[in-house]
This record gives sequence, C-alpha cells and structure tokens, in this order.
Amino acid sequence: FLISECNDVCNTKHGIEEMFQKTEEEKNSEILRVRNEMKTLADTFESEIFDMKVELEGQKNIIEKKNLEIEDMAYSKDGQDDLMQGQEALKLKIEELMNIIEDKNMKIDKLQLDDKSQEVTASRNETLQKEMLVLKVSLQQKDSDIKSLNELL
Repeated sequence: FLISECNDVCNTKHGIEEMFQKTEEEKNSEILRVRNEMKTLADTFESEIFDMKVELEGQKNIIEKKNLEIEDMAYSKDGQDDLMQGQEALKLKIEELMNIIEDKNMKIDKLQLDDKSQEVTASRNETLQKEMLVLKVSLQQKDSDIKSLNELL
C-alpha cells in the first residue's frame, strides 16, 4: 500500500512538477509575449514622441518666424512713423524756406523797381538835359536872329 501511495505521490509529484513546468513555460511565454508587446508599444510610443518632438520643433520654428515677422512689421511701422514725422518736419521746413524765398523775392522785386525808378529817373534826366541843350541852342539861335533883325533895323 505504501509503495502504491508512494507511487501515487510520485506520480502526483511528477504531474504537479510537469504541470508546474508547463505553467511556468506558459507564464514565461506569456511574459515574453507581454514583454514583446510592451517593447513594441514602447517603440511605437518612442516613435510617436519623436514625431511629436519634430512637429513641436517645426511649430516652434514657425512661431519664431511669425514673431520675427511681427517684429519686422513693428520695426517697419516705427520706421514708417519716423519717416512720416521726418516728412512732416521737412514739409514745415520747406514752407518756412518758401516764405523766406517769397520775402527775398519781394525785396528783390522792390530793389528792381527802385533800380528801374532810378534808371527811369536817370533816363528822364538825360532826356531833360538834352531838351535843355536843344532849347539853349534854340534860344541862342533866336537871340542871334533877334540881334540880326535888330541890326537890320
């Protein structure tokens, strides 16, 4: 009986050991499968993370470019504002210069009129002097005619 029980225990032990080994192999293969799945998932996640990082860098570059464009536009606007202010200042200076030029032109015109008046006066004087000479000569001629007539009488 003991031998039979011993054999049963041995068979049971072998059965349990085989079952344990089989379970261990199944668990090991399941662990291996789960590891492979996890490794595949990890690789997939790493790939997705890498893709997201690349996309994030691209987005950062786009944002940086847009910020530079905005800064350029702001600088350009400031430059345009400066140009507008400069143009306004130039416009005022030009108006001042035009007023000065007009004043100077009026003074020149006045001087030219004065010069013309002096020329007219000088010309008139010359004409009058010539007329006086003609009248003197005429007077002398008349005097001479009168003397001649008086002598004849």
